[in-house]
Amino acid sequence: MLFTPMIVMASYIEKISMKIVHLICFFIVTNLAADNFVDGLEHYTAGKFTEAIFFFSKACEEKDGLACGMAGKMHETGEGVKKDDFKAKYFYKKACEYGLSTGCKYYDELNESKF
Repeated sequence: MLFTPMIVMASYIEKISMKIVHLICFFIVTNLAADNFVDGLEHYTAGKFTEAIFFFSKACEEKDGLACGMAGKMHETGEGVKKDDFKAKYFYKKACEYGLSTGCKYYDELNESKF
């Protein structure tokens, strides 16, 4: 009978441990995307647009909506990349999907005005 509480406790500890592992993984992935966005922003403000679009695109792949929006704006205006409304629309759509409301707005505006 003594072993039953120990088994229950071990099971409980195992469940908690798995939740902690999941949280750690989440924070690692989130920080990677944040690092790429910060790198992109640093390059963008320094006028290094080619490097900025690289990091914004990478952060966008990691589901960073703000980075997707920045990549979309750069493609729409031609900063550091060839002006391309189709790519801008793609990045704005991703930004919208990842929760950036201005991404939805810019996506809709491109649809209404150019497509």
